Amino acid sequence: MQTPDDDGGLELADIGKLARRGVRAVTRAARADDRITFASLLRGHLGAAADGDVVEETWSGYEHVNVQAGLDAWLAGEGRAGETVGVLNFRHQHFGLAELLTSGDEPHPFGLRPGDAATVNLPSGPDGATRPCLRCALVLVTDGDVRTALLVRGAEPESGLLQISVQALSTDPGAARAAVRDIRAAADRQNVFRGQVLSFGQEVFGHGQTLPQFHRRPDLASGQLVLAADTLASIERQVVDVARHEERLLAAGQHLERGLLLYGPPGAGKTHTVRFLAGRLPGTTVVQLIGNALHLIAEAPSRGSHRACEV
Repeated sequence: MQTPDDDGGLELADIGKLARRGVRAVTRAARADDRITFASLLRGHLGAAADGDVVEETWSGYEHVNVQAGLDAWLAGEGRAGETVGVLNFRHQHFGLAELLTSGDEPHPFGLRPGDAATVNLPSGPDGATRPCLRCALVLVTDGDVRTALLVRGAEPESGLLQISVQALSTDPGAARAAVRDIRAAADRQNVFRGQVLSFGQEVFGHGQTLPQFHRRPDLASGQLVLAADTLASIERQVVDVARHEERLLAAGQHLERGLLLYGPPGAGKTHTVRFLAGRLPGTTVVQLIGNALHLIAEAPSRGSHRACEV
């Protein structure tokens, strides 16, 4: 029903509203060139090379902390500098550097846009040690005359993204390939699992991507074990001596895939023996698998290090 004031006539207040809308439209148009978008950031950083090929490396989701460690080490290289730009509204969206380049200069208010980088603190050692890891960010790298753009994105299992990825685009195509290759090598060197005592849940290698747990290395003396001397000597020979003579064994063409099966009723000393061995192997990665994660015993050692004690 039409009210007395709703006769279609133009009122003074309407003129004010139209004027304000006009000013906002003119302001947006005037400032369009100043608006920061991913397309403008990438093209400003890479120039004509922004139309090149994107190179990508991927890792399993639980390697996120190691990839971040490798990225940090790579960015700290001499003469290299990086600027990090966060990607807002990245969740539940599938995209890469190519999509950011073609996103245009009029981003949707609820779409991808630059902002502060979000991080997540992931376990990196015992006693609650963590490392802040980028969830989704663009890293603009300058290395002398070479400029490289990296898109770092962590796993997002709820969106079907089970891997962490690093995509690279550079003013020098060879530099993009070298960047992801060197970041992978640095992630392996900086692997925070190596030399630690770890335990994994069943889903660390599957959909849930459960994070590993770090534990302090036990310190037990042989006198704290109730074992016959010859039994203890056999156990040490199969585990401790193999680790001690690793280089000699490998040089002689021998493998390191040795182990023990400890069997006995509760209270026989199985757990104590394992703790004793872990304490006798400083610098060796110990992966503890218990309960419904035992079926992962063949896969677990390759995740932390080439040197592992499977228990």
